[in-house]
Amino acid sequence: MIKKTFTQEEKRELTKKIMPRSIIYSTLGILFAIAISHLAKTGTSIWLIVGLSMLYVIIITVVSLSFEKKK
Repeated sequence: MIKKTFTQEEKRELTKKIMPRSIIYSTLGILFAIAISHLAKTGTSIWLIVGLSMLYVIIITVVSLSFEKKK
């Protein structure tokens, strides 16, 4: 396995690219977990929970694609 050593400038560039994405994904993940746990406590239909899960995946995909377009 070959290991690449990054310079300080390359590390800064990678951090600039990764940080906004990780903050958004973390926030969306926490909100999703809160929503699903609340819906499970209230006895919501499984189909609504599945629908919200699909919506979450769509939102993550859109966010990912928007970051890819910025390149």
